[in-house]
Amino acid sequence: MKIKNIVGLVLAALHGALIVYVVKLIVSGIEPDWPMYWMIFITIDFPFSLLAMVIGNLLDWISPDKLLWFSPNISPLNDVVNFWIPLFVFGVLGTLWQAILPSLLTSAYKKLKRKMSKTRSPDQCTDNRKIGD
Repeated sequence: MKIKNIVGLVLAALHGALIVYVVKLIVSGIEPDWPMYWMIFITIDFPFSLLAMVIGNLLDWISPDKLLWFSPNISPLNDVVNFWIPLFVFGVLGTLWQAILPSLLTSAYKKLKRKMSKTRSPDQCTDNRKIGD
């Protein structure tokens, strides 16, 4: 197994563990501003955090008190916009992103290195004139 795959699996496992910890904090806590717990993933899962924000803004009309799926009183589990959408985006897409990110970075680095080796460096020029000439 290549090192980039191992690093991807480790990053995905750490990301998944952090998701589980945040969900545990949200479900078991009594903090009124629990949606802020998801903010840690804004930078970690950058492109997908934009997706979570756009979907959240589009579905902002859904009121959590009208969706009493899991509990008869208002709970984070009944909140589609602030719990289920971020859980899907950060939990599923973000974890997959962490798994494939090392492979993407490695291939981008190899392409850049290949492109840079094709260009000539200044010391390879055939012109032997000096700067002051």
